[in-house]
Amino acid sequence: MLDPVLYDHFAEAHAELARQGLAIEFEIHEEGDDPAASEIADIWLTFGPESKVLSTLMKGRVLERFNPLGFVRDVSREVGGDWHLFREVTFEYVIPQSASSDPRAPGSPSFSLRGKTIEKGQIVGLDVNVPMSLTARCRDVETDDVLWEEEVRRTVSVRFDSPHFTDSTEGGWVIADVDRLRQAERIVEEERCLGRLPGDDE
Repeated sequence: MLDPVLYDHFAEAHAELARQGLAIEFEIHEEGDDPAASEIADIWLTFGPESKVLSTLMKGRVLERFNPLGFVRDVSREVGGDWHLFREVTFEYVIPQSASSDPRAPGSPSFSLRGKTIEKGQIVGLDVNVPMSLTARCRDVETDDVLWEEEVRRTVSVRFDSPHFTDSTEGGWVIADVDRLRQAERIVEEERCLGRLPGDDE
């Protein structure tokens, strides 16, 4: 199952192709692939209340950088209400803006505030590198003619997100990202915050 945001990304891309009269197909080949060759690259944890922690790839306007790998985002639009997301490397905390002494320059949360946020639960994200072989082809929707076809064998990065949980997780995991599509969007936002890329600061 796909995360709703990732599903929307794919749906928009397919809708654009459909407007051009095209369709893309992917045929994944299992033979010859060794599942044991897959490896976990990174583990992400996003802590906070279940109603506010939507995934390990939440977006929002970048407000501040408070250490080389620490950023603050305003996720109010995404979750409703006034909330910040603090990231340090692969740990993230969704915290109400009112918990910050200065919402305009929130800085790093205290250890006490982090502890209280951790107690509210988390979503775990696993970045898994999966060796994969597949056939990609493009068809003309009207004639069903194959316009191009290519055999691909490469390692694909897949982010799996757990359900939100406190003590133990139950239920199905979802695919939240493929080939770092959503993660790249977040990195671009952070690079713009640092002034390394052109763009609006809004």
